[in-house]
Amino acid sequence: QWSTAASLICMTLLINIHDFQDYGPYLNSVNGLFEDRGKHTYWKLEVRKPDGSIVVPDVGIGCYIPGKDEEIILNYSKY
Repeated sequence: QWSTAASLICMTLLINIHDFQDYGPYLNSVNGLFEDRGKHTYWKLEVRKPDGSIVVPDVGIGCYIPGKDEEIILNYSKY
């Protein structure tokens, strides 16, 4: 069975996801640390590939299906 990044993360971390009708799930907190639009912070989804490279998927957390030996990274970032 294939699981999305969001469903896998829900099994290990306390996260809050807001579901936007037009855009899909949006991750806005991890273990109680929320995004802050006033401080321009957000949670960025990144993936470490088996070769060690880190990429930003072209789909969101609700659609990304991790491949074998990929590591999901949730990076608290600024914009």
